[in-house]
Amino acid sequence: MLLLINAILTLWVSCANGQVKPCDFPEIQHGDLYYKSLRRLYFPAAAGQSYSYYCDQNFVTPSGSYWDYIHCTQDGWSPTVPCLRTCSKSDVEIENGFVSESSSIYILNEETQYNCKPGYATADGNSSGSITCLQNGWSTQPICIKFCDMPVFENSRAKSNGVWFKLHDTLDYECYDGYESSYGNTTDSIVCGEDGWSHLPTCYNSSEKCGPPPPISNGDTTSFPQKVYLPWSGVEYQCQSYYELQGSKYVTCSNGEWSEPPRCISMKPCEFPEIQHGHLYYENMYRLYFPVAAGKSYSYYCDQNFVTPSGSYWDYIHCTQDGWSPTVPCLRTCSKSDIEIENGFISESSSIYILNKEIQYKCKPGYATADGNSSGSITCLQNGWSAQPICIKFCDMPVFENSRAKSNGVRFKLHDTLDYECYNGYEISYGNTTGSIVCSEDGWSHFPTCYNSSEKCGPPPPISNGGTTSFLLKVYVPQSRVEYQCQSYYELQGSNYVTCSNGEWSEPPRCIHPCIITEENMNKNNIKLKGRSDRKYYAKTGDTIEFMCKLGYNANTSILSFQAVCREGIVEYPRCE
Repeated sequence: MLLLINAILTLWVSCANGQVKPCDFPEIQHGDLYYKSLRRLYFPAAAGQSYSYYCDQNFVTPSGSYWDYIHCTQDGWSPTVPCLRTCSKSDVEIENGFVSESSSIYILNEETQYNCKPGYATADGNSSGSITCLQNGWSTQPICIKFCDMPVFENSRAKSNGVWFKLHDTLDYECYDGYESSYGNTTDSIVCGEDGWSHLPTCYNSSEKCGPPPPISNGDTTSFPQKVYLPWSGVEYQCQSYYELQGSKYVTCSNGEWSEPPRCISMKPCEFPEIQHGHLYYENMYRLYFPVAAGKSYSYYCDQNFVTPSGSYWDYIHCTQDGWSPTVPCLRTCSKSDIEIENGFISESSSIYILNKEIQYKCKPGYATADGNSSGSITCLQNGWSAQPICIKFCDMPVFENSRAKSNGVRFKLHDTLDYECYNGYEISYGNTTGSIVCSEDGWSHFPTCYNSSEKCGPPPPISNGGTTSFLLKVYVPQSRVEYQCQSYYELQGSNYVTCSNGEWSEPPRCIHPCIITEENMNKNNIKLKGRSDRKYYAKTGDTIEFMCKLGYNANTSILSFQAVCREGIVEYPRCE
């Protein structure tokens, strides 16, 4: 309240001293002050004061914004017109024209240009015009009206001197001497329409016109004949049912004569098609219309496991002069899933194959077709696949070591036998100079290898308290290995294998004695097994045996001696007294 009284006093003193006139509360047309109810109390306002304001919809400030500041000056409020009318580009409805400027909003008194499409002009005949944004909106809606330029005359001339013509304007023309219009007149008129001139102002040499086109047997023109046809006019022919048109179906007027007309050749009609493994769609309805003329087509479908020649389950069957096409509408299909191929596979990606289509298959490594190849083929026939593919086991010629084959074969089937013989001075593992191998599921039964007899070994050497894990042979081939094992409680020392090399065996292992803990020895030393009640106990070399004193006795040896270690059958007993 004090501020309000102070402002009023300031204004009164200013006026009394002859200073500038204050500004009353601004009445903003098409807008308002922000917080006007609150601010109204502070008016009139001194020069230099500014207030924010906003404009209503479709109005903007002189800066083009929807809000700005209004300033109190010595001449009153500025701007004097705070809110200016705006016009939207979207409000412009211009048929056959367009506004080329990119702005979408225009303020009061702003002008925008528009252009007419080719073949159209403004009311005053220009290709472009302008409209202005006024207080009530656009000054006018732009108009682009159809116009026609002066046409090109052929053997004729215009009877007026105009340059361009509005929609529905008429232009009269006359033919040169010896020429006439398509209707036989020497003068005519054309009208400017939406699509241009109604027709071209052309005149023709009367000697180059044609009369009606020639008739043909079993056929006629597709349009009503006229008395006169202009040069280069065309007429189309068609044949009656069950006749086929031969030659061009069009004739042309040239130099007063028609070109050669077509002929209508008699054709055999098509009876109702009996489609094996398929049917016409809606066949009961169509059956009434048969027989039909060549050129007719009908949709059909195939039964399950059959397809059309194009690979679809349906297609069109066509009546031709040679009958129905395709002649076999539905072809048998074969499925990849019906092929059972053991030890082989099909590498192609397709899953369905049509009649007479061939498919390749391959055998796994170590298998071949019945004729010895790594791959083969089967064909889709009317009753399914031509055969089930077979991949049988085979063995290639093996690698011979100190031996040679007794036959010249290259590939051997399952259970085939291959005989071989050793080179001089060599023999097989059984002491013979010839042998046989058999082709099995896992390959050859063994390798055809022969050995130098001087490099073989006899039975492996025996060891104490142990023996071999397999039955002994009389002869062992070079690099043969034999495994040893020890008796219970004996520890094997060294490699448990020996190898035959250059007629001798490698060093065999030893079987180390166990330690036997007896009740007699324990009683002598007044001790017993710790945590055990055994009267006799066997320990392997390297095992630790724990003892303890019997009840009422005390250790007479070191504590460590009560954890004795077995060393090759010998153990040192601790003693208690």
